[in-house]
Amino acid sequence: MPFEYLDIPRLATNAARAYVPRLQDSAIAEFSQRISEEVARGLWIQDGPNAIGPEGRNIEEYVEHLVSTRPHWLVPAVETSEDVDNVWTSGSLTKQGERFRELRRFLGNDKAANAALAEEAALYGTTPGSTKPGVKPGPVDEKAKAKADQANNAYSPAFKGDRSAKIASMIKGMGAKTVAEIAAAAGCRIDGSPLRKGK
Repeated sequence: MPFEYLDIPRLATNAARAYVPRLQDSAIAEFSQRISEEVARGLWIQDGPNAIGPEGRNIEEYVEHLVSTRPHWLVPAVETSEDVDNVWTSGSLTKQGERFRELRRFLGNDKAANAALAEEAALYGTTPGSTKPGVKPGPVDEKAKAKADQANNAYSPAFKGDRSAKIASMIKGMGAKTVAEIAAAAGCRIDGSPLRKGK
């Protein structure tokens, strides 16, 4: 009974991409290159519908074996401990730098640490190098969200920043009529002063 030719390097690349936990892109490329070289040297054979490689392993077993000796191939599991929460919800560049060094020690190189840092920051809705505080992943605390929203509202007493500049920016972007309506809804004139009561 004839069997179809197996494209072992392609099958190996697909197996590496499907591996759980995920492998880093550089690890998939390294694994694919290794398999191609081994096929060229005759270390892989086709036995019917199966590919058999060094030490009698199939492709999936070979991926498992190589990963067991190369933990740096794995995409690091993103921690969500309180320490990591503190890094991304504080907006502190110092804490981000400390986290980068921690990841670099674990992963062994800057490229992998940068990728892990970016992935971690994205979970918190921010980016590495930004002083904008992120939001802790998980269920949204509506009271905390409302408080944070008030800090960005130029017509709120909790507003932080240059109120006049913020109002000018709003007028430029939305028009004076719309901003006046927003101010009135907050009980203020367009300039931020309180509306008179009693007339």
